[in-house]
Amino acid sequence: MCVVTSIGLDENSTNNIIAHRGAWKEFNLPQNSIAALQKAMALHCYGVECDVHITKDSILVVHHDDDFFDMPIISATYSELKQKSSISLSVLPLLSEFLELIKHHLQTHLIIELKIPEICTSADKKRFVMALSALMKDYQQPFLFSFITFDWYTAIQLKKELPHFKISYLNGDKTPEEIKASGLDGVDYHFTRFLEHPDWLEKSRQLELITNTWTLNDPLVFQAFQQQTIDYITTDYPALFLEL
Repeated sequence: MCVVTSIGLDENSTNNIIAHRGAWKEFNLPQNSIAALQKAMALHCYGVECDVHITKDSILVVHHDDDFFDMPIISATYSELKQKSSISLSVLPLLSEFLELIKHHLQTHLIIELKIPEICTSADKKRFVMALSALMKDYQQPFLFSFITFDWYTAIQLKKELPHFKISYLNGDKTPEEIKASGLDGVDYHFTRFLEHPDWLEKSRQLELITNTWTLNDPLVFQAFQQQTIDYITTDYPALFLEL
């Protein structure tokens, strides 16, 4: 999971559940699809996490893996990707389609993870940040959209370009103090990192950082984190956890 996190606290929210790649697993839907996004919206999840790649011609698409039908997304144009399979484009939506749905829904937040493949160059990262910055000029609603990423450089650069949006870091190798000093907004770590460092949640609260953990699918572990008043929990089972 590659992420730049930008989740904003919402005092009116009735839950803190984020659907990982949409509400796909419980309902046999394609992950990162518009159908999975709409299902999570229907469930009234606090948020939906989606994975975003940039194509060679700077089109932002929603997809988890670095490749699409064995074609590296970052090395292919959107037109070339479309030629791979017109049927499968239902699972290669544009980020702008997600943004439009969330923009008009207003009750679900979109957490956008920037996927940075190993072959991604510094120039590619800069191109990614600039393309995202240009797109978000049409979506000046920082309470609805936030960003996450595993790549430290990309997270810092994105925060410079989009200072009013929340950006969180995913990799788990920075302390809350380092996150705060960097100017980023949150710690978005795998739940095992918080178990290894039980003081990090409290330190993050003291530093007024957003806290989220992923991908948490065990109900018992979920309840333990709820008791620690973590801000958000990302799961493949949003319907189940909303019942809990």
